[in-house]
Amino acid sequence: MATIILAKDGVTLQELPLLKTRITIGRRTYNDIVIDAPGISAEHAVIITTPTESYFEDLGSTNGSRLNGQPVRKHLLQGRDVIELATHTIQYRIEDSVYGTSSILRSLKKTIRTNPGIVSRHRKMHPADPLPPSRY
Repeated sequence: MATIILAKDGVTLQELPLLKTRITIGRRTYNDIVIDAPGISAEHAVIITTPTESYFEDLGSTNGSRLNGQPVRKHLLQGRDVIELATHTIQYRIEDSVYGTSSILRSLKKTIRTNPGIVSRHRKMHPADPLPPSRY
């Protein structure tokens, strides 16, 4: 599940799971994330989330937005991306599964990186290939 962490000066202000398809960010009270600070537009930005990914989009704000230090208008979010909005930051975090498989996948990726031959030694099966005979 994806979450975002709103912070100012390194202090976490709010942590939100991205449960809604559309999360609005701005100075006005009707936004999902309200940032009442100079440099934040009334309707500053939005995060759009689908079942497989999340996008950040600046809505033409006066002072703009930055992503990982670079100006941004629209961006497909990746784990640990940091969005800068005036004096605030929003960190995007993604967990591969609510069942903790992210640690298993990280471990597997590390194994493959440190021993790349482990993948190439095994024959890849095609879906049409017959199953190998059973030993039992």
